[in-house]
Amino acid sequence: ECPPLTLVTGTPALTRRCAADTFIFKYLVRQEASDKGLELDEARFIVAHLDEENHLGALFGTSVLEALTSFDEGPFALRQSGALPFDSVLDLCIAAGGREEALELLHEQGGLAGYLDLQNLEDLWACHGERADMIREALVYQISKEIGALATVLKGNVHTILLAGELTKHEPFVEALTKRIGFVAPISVYPGNQGLPALLAGASRIKST
Repeated sequence: ECPPLTLVTGTPALTRRCAADTFIFKYLVRQEASDKGLELDEARFIVAHLDEENHLGALFGTSVLEALTSFDEGPFALRQSGALPFDSVLDLCIAAGGREEALELLHEQGGLAGYLDLQNLEDLWACHGERADMIREALVYQISKEIGALATVLKGNVHTILLAGELTKHEPFVEALTKRIGFVAPISVYPGNQGLPALLAGASRIKST
């Protein structure tokens, strides 16, 4: 869905995917527009669904202008490594011995699982010590940095930042995130994974048409 401009990488040998769970994005912006009485076609949103995977995007109405995830260019998540230093990734791929081995390291053994040996997001709040504090802060930092970058896609004209996903069920996490991104735009929080509500809403929309 992203415009052709967003797919340019810097080398003609590679094209960006600009892929994310846009179904959830569109569900959330419709919810927000309905709740706040916004004209959906004129509203601009940044959406961050922060769960076992992180999906972030910039939308003009329901049109996705930019998207990224923890599988490639976004902040790290439970198991995905997110954006990484280019040279170091090449070294890791060579050392891993093959594509599948490298993907296993980056997408299954990275993120919070790699740093803190976590199996689920709930355990993140039970971890104590300087290392755990730093990794939690780094997660907030990386998410905030990408939200700031997405604001430039909308030329700073952002009506609302929508935060959703399991991570947003924890008030200290949302408070830490708000301290970094609150200047960009008002924030609305939809706690918990929004995958099923989005699916049910989509089925309802299809049935009604």
